Amino acid sequence: MNEYFWFGNIAISLDQKLGKVNTRTNISNDRDFKIVNDFRNNICAIGVGSNTIMVDDPSLNVKEHLLDEKKVLSQPTVIIFDRRGVVTLDKEIFKKNNNRTIIWVNNTNVGHELPKNIHLVKGVDLIDIKNKVENKLSDIGVYGAIMIEGGASFIHSCLSEGVLQYLRIFSNDKIIGQDGVQFRFNHLTNYKLIYDNKLDNGMEYIYKLNSK
Repeated sequence: MNEYFWFGNIAISLDQKLGKVNTRTNISNDRDFKIVNDFRNNICAIGVGSNTIMVDDPSLNVKEHLLDEKKVLSQPTVIIFDRRGVVTLDKEIFKKNNNRTIIWVNNTNVGHELPKNIHLVKGVDLIDIKNKVENKLSDIGVYGAIMIEGGASFIHSCLSEGVLQYLRIFSNDKIIGQDGVQFRFNHLTNYKLIYDNKLDNGMEYIYKLNSK
């Protein structure tokens, strides 16, 4: 039995945009933020693409004030999918989480010794990288669900390569317009809607996907 469970989590606007091009864009509402924060508190790892790190510069932390009096169970391992080697060590994820386990998929020569909490994984093919990441997680004793949060190109790659088993979409009533990054629904094939729920000015949908 596979000890890892990969699912995607995205937020899109009413006109089906994932955000503005190379600009940090807030699409989620307060209820969605709480749900995603609760996910982070119950998964083993959270994965993001290089553009999310470079543009949004997130901490990817579980935030205790959003847990409604529940405790932070642990901060998930961070997986940075940086196949182009563009992520720099001055980003928030490296500064704020200096003892947190980070798996960095990077095909370039980093050129200097990294802290012991950062594990390098090399690869180009996404399915091969998925297997290598699972092996690395197993090596360090981390098992469970892996949530992929973006960015746009990486989510599309995960969908087209069949990496994800489920996809959660939060859609709100905002319109981003022509300068937004379009979510390409053509990457969704062989899927089934298994859950939907209204969240104030938005809706959440969960799809079961036929992964490879």
